Amino acid sequence: MSADLEAKLLFKHKSLSEFWSNVNITNKYPKLSAAAQPFLLAFPSSYLPRKCDFIKAKEQTEPGNAWRLAPETH
Repeated sequence: MSADLEAKLLFKHKSLSEFWSNVNITNKYPKLSAAAQPFLLAFPSSYLPRKCDFIKAKEQTEPGNAWRLAPETH
């Protein structure tokens, strides 16, 4: 793999998940790709919920969408 120029370019310019899910890479290096996939799939399951919670919190705190933390007084 160290002599594969296409792989070097992809690795340099893509994320790890994009690199290992690239069809050319998975076809050329099926064993390496198969070994990498479980590690890449484990992280989104913990990362995405945190990211989604952050996005929800951000949306709720933007002007016009703020949560009511205390009851309104008249």
